Amino acid sequence: MTKQDAIDFAPSLWLLLPTLISEIAKAKETNFIEAMRLVYTSKLFEDLSNEELKVWHFSERLLASLLLKELDGKSFRYPEVV
Repeated sequence: MTKQDAIDFAPSLWLLLPTLISEIAKAKETNFIEAMRLVYTSKLFEDLSNEELKVWHFSERLLASLLLKELDGKSFRYPEVV
């Protein structure tokens, strides 16, 4: 990914994060700051940050459910996209 590709991709990622963080805060009954920590330290966030994986195409609700599985120590797979 070129620097310009990263700049072009960044808004897509940052637009979905507030909703994702809010969903995690609600599900985990914690505050927004703690939910941010949970999101930003997750494998899912690492995958979200990789534009080539296209994980950011999924809805915030689906991403939240996958992250909750990760946080509970369960494995998960991304849905197949056609």
